[in-house]
Amino acid sequence: MVKLRRGRKEDKKNYLKFQLDAFPNEDGKRHNNYFDQKIKRKEIFVAELDGKYIGHLTYSVFVSPPFY
Repeated sequence: MVKLRRGRKEDKKNYLKFQLDAFPNEDGKRHNNYFDQKIKRKEIFVAELDGKYIGHLTYSVFVSPPFY
């Protein structure tokens, strides 16, 4: 069964791997900073299957232009 939990600082390595696999042309530093921001704001969830990281979800409480 898939388990969802809040993200933790120690999830960074898996988060970055998934992001860079999905978006290889984007800057890794940007993903690194984004992860730190999401952890600080508690705006990230991690999906696990049998204790193994299988994905993540981030969201924003505040939306800024142009995304009204």
